[in-house]
Amino acid sequence: MATADNRLWRFDVASGARSAIPFSARVEQSVTDALRFPQRLDAATRRARLVRWPVESPDGRTLLFSALGQLYVMDLPSGAPRRVTDSKDLEYAPAFSQDGREIAWVTWNDDTGGQVWRRPLSGGAATAVTRSAGQYVNPAF
Repeated sequence: MATADNRLWRFDVASGARSAIPFSARVEQSVTDALRFPQRLDAATRRARLVRWPVESPDGRTLLFSALGQLYVMDLPSGAPRRVTDSKDLEYAPAFSQDGREIAWVTWNDDTGGQVWRRPLSGGAATAVTRSAGQYVNPAF
């Protein structure tokens, strides 16, 4: 048995022929608006409870990660997180180069798609690695 074309089908194993299985159901369902409570999230006071894609630098001195859709870097073992870029796009899946001097990551924007980026860990302008927008993940050097 399988489903296709909004129907249930019975398949004959030997011939591969299919025949529809008659089926109907009476459904009564109540639909209501979802409960929503507006929350004010001030960028200066919000606290991330979950980090994603944490990556330790090759020398073990720096942690690079994504939190709340933004890329951060911090000195290990107990440095303060610092934002890597000022991008408005969502930032994910960071990676270090083998020597730890450069970082790469991917971005996403619902209107324009995503890109792969790289820049020196010490700072400076980010450079797009990709030429066309797409859905990228997990860059590696």
